[in-house]
Amino acid sequence: MHPAVTAEASLVNISFIKCLLYFAVDEAPPEILFCPDDIRDTIEMGEENTSISWIEPHAADNSQHVIMLSQTHTPGDYFMVGKTRVEYIFADGSRNSAKCDFDVFLVSG
Repeated sequence: MHPAVTAEASLVNISFIKCLLYFAVDEAPPEILFCPDDIRDTIEMGEENTSISWIEPHAADNSQHVIMLSQTHTPGDYFMVGKTRVEYIFADGSRNSAKCDFDVFLVSG
C-alpha cells in the first residue's frame, strides 16, 4: 500500500470536507511458472534445418491478468544448425514484465 493522497474541499457555508484516498500500485512482475530448458538436437549431415517443438512457457500474476507480450519463435518453427535464443516476454496490466528464454542447439551429425 502506498501513501495516502489527501483531497480537501471547502464549500461556502458548509462544513469542511476531507477525504483520504489510498491506492495500491502493482510493482510485482509476473511469475514465470514454466520455462523450457535448453533444447539440443541433431540433424543428419546435409540437412539445413529442422522443425523443433516445445511446451510453451506460461506465467501468472498477482493481478490475475497476464498476457504474452511477445515471443521470438513458436513451437514447430524451423531452426538452422547452430545456437538460437528463444524468448518469451509476459506482462501484467501495470506494465511489469518477466522474461523466459532458452537456447536451441542444433548440430549436424
